[in-house]
Amino acid sequence: MLLNLLIQKGRIEMPEKRDDITKAIELLNKNGYSCSQFSELNIHQKLQHARYEISKKEIKKTGKCVAIDGTVRYEYFELNDFMPYVIEVCFKYGLSTKFDFGLEVATLIITNCDNPEDTIDPFKMPVKVPEIMMCNEMQNIGGAKTFAKRYLYSDAFEISQTDIIDSSEPNEEEAEGIKKISKAAVFTIRRLLEETETDEEKFLKWVHVSSIEDIKNKNLGIVMKKLNEKKEEIDEKKTEQIVIQKNENEFPDELKL
Repeated sequence: MLLNLLIQKGRIEMPEKRDDITKAIELLNKNGYSCSQFSELNIHQKLQHARYEISKKEIKKTGKCVAIDGTVRYEYFELNDFMPYVIEVCFKYGLSTKFDFGLEVATLIITNCDNPEDTIDPFKMPVKVPEIMMCNEMQNIGGAKTFAKRYLYSDAFEISQTDIIDSSEPNEEEAEGIKKISKAAVFTIRRLLEETETDEEKFLKWVHVSSIEDIKNKNLGIVMKKLNEKKEEIDEKKTEQIVIQKNENEFPDELKL
C-alpha cells in the first residue's frame, strides 16, 4: 500500500517487476522508508512512534488570545500548526485518521493501513455549539467543529493541553464578562430601543438572548455601539429635516418687506 502510494506520487520509481519484494524494500529504504520495519508494528506501536516524533518537533504557536485592551493573554496551537506533522508521521508509519463531527459527539478514528483489523478505541468528546454574537448558526457550528478537531487530534497524538491552550491565572476580566448586565444598562438599552424605534424581538434575536436582562457584559459594548450609531443617524436626519423646513419657510432676501 505504501509502495503504491509512493509510486503514484512520483516519490520513487516503478520496480521492473511488481512482485520483486526485495527490490521494492530496497527502494523504500533508499528513499527513507522502511516498509519491513513499520508494517509489522501493531497500531499501538505505530501510534506511540508517531507521538514520540511529534513531541520532538519544534512547533510554533500562531493562535493568540487577546484581551479587550489589546494585550495577548496567552498563545496556543492552531489546528494548522501541528496538522502537517500529524499527516507526516501518519504517512510514515502507515496510519490513517478519520474525523467525524456530530451535533452531540465528535469522533477521531485511527486505522492501521497495513492491517485494518488491528484497531484502537476511537477518541471521542461531547459537542456543544456555542451561540456567538454576530455569527450565524453555520458559523457557530464551524467554530465548534474546528475546536473539536483540534482537541481530538491533540488528545490522540498527546500534544499536551498545556501546549494547546496555555494555563493561566484566573482572569477577573473574563469572569466579569460572562455576568449579566446591570439594571442601569437594561434601562439604558430599553430607552435606546424606544428612541430608535427598534423592534425588540429582532434585536434580541440579533444578540442571541431571550430578554434584555440576559445580555452579558462582554457583549454590552457592541450592543451600545450599534444602538448609539442608529440614534445618531436618526438625530442627523431629524436635524436635516428641520433645516430643510426652516429654509422652505423663509422668504428670499429680495422679497422681504
